[in-house]
Amino acid sequence: LGNVNLTWDLTKDLKFLVRSGITTNTIFTDRKTPYSFIYYGTGASPLGNYSLEKENNFQVISDAMLTYNKTFFENWSITASAGGSHRFNGNDFVSSRTNGLNIPGYYNLSNSISPVQTNNRLIEKEVSSAYGYADIGYKHMIYLGVTGRNDWTSTLQKPYNSFFYPSVSLGVVVSEMVKLPSWFDYLKLRGSWANVSTDTDPYYTIPKYDTYNRWNGTLSLRRPGSLVTPDIRPNKTISTEYGTELKFFQNRLGIDLAYFNYNQSNFIVEAPVSEASGFDSKIV
Repeated sequence: LGNVNLTWDLTKDLKFLVRSGITTNTIFTDRKTPYSFIYYGTGASPLGNYSLEKENNFQVISDAMLTYNKTFFENWSITASAGGSHRFNGNDFVSSRTNGLNIPGYYNLSNSISPVQTNNRLIEKEVSSAYGYADIGYKHMIYLGVTGRNDWTSTLQKPYNSFFYPSVSLGVVVSEMVKLPSWFDYLKLRGSWANVSTDTDPYYTIPKYDTYNRWNGTLSLRRPGSLVTPDIRPNKTISTEYGTELKFFQNRLGIDLAYFNYNQSNFIVEAPVSEASGFDSKIV
């Protein structure tokens, strides 16, 4: 785990930020199954078994952002920012496992009765982003927020690997605009709208072969069980919120009310199909 953070104050109101962080971990597993007449759930367990596993997880996130913060005409304030980011995720896994032990209690891969079973995988994902936001305030009474972000992901096929999602929010502090009764301290109204899109897991939208049984020590492959639709799009959720915040009796009593609505579309599902087609499901 490590990160670096650099900030340049270009002017009194303008600054530039660059940062990057790395997170990594490694998991080692050394598993020994003793010789026993008890069936442990795998065919070789009564003869004993030995396995080694190693898994590495790696993530790098880098950002560059330009931020402007200014108060003008005494009553107006604005904070605006624009930038970009890049995220890389990697996972690699390797394992080796005996098929029973020739000599009970001797835990070594070379002690396997039949050929050692090995397995490995490499999963990588990249997401590049450009984003910006602006927060505008007036007299501590009215607050407007606008955001926008575009992602380019490696997990979806072109042209659906690029998607934009914006949001807007508005808050009005009514108690700063009109005089309320002495027992009524605070009244705020708020509303927001957001269009959020997400991608999916790596390689999920690409047909691929899977490893299968061994025949006389030779590994076999099998076709994928799911038919992949080439035009899979990012998941989309459109949300709206309306709410109010009230405080009474010198802020001793507070009430916060909110109404939410979510509309989801383009969510990826596996639909069953006739096995006469050669597949048992279709990813749409």
